[in-house]
Amino acid sequence: MTTDTERERLVGKLLLDSQFRRRFVENPKEAANDLEIDLDDKEIAKFQDVDLEKRLDIVAQQLDQVISQRQIPHVNWRVDLPNRTSIALLKKI
Repeated sequence: MTTDTERERLVGKLLLDSQFRRRFVENPKEAANDLEIDLDDKEIAKFQDVDLEKRLDIVAQQLDQVISQRQIPHVNWRVDLPNRTSIALLKKI
């Protein structure tokens, strides 16, 4: 079973990396292992119960629009957003 931190890292990577997202949809266990995260069968099933690729594509597009429209100094969006977004996505999983 994964930790909250591992799930947050995984969801952040899924959100920000479209190639990783496609690989995860094709083979979740192998993609997660690339991040040194060991998903069990129950966790994989939870991810597969939602249309993960479609949902994350929509969220990623919306975040890209927000990020491209705002230039806020001293905020690292690539680090700050995944944690907040992960929590919302993990509640659905």
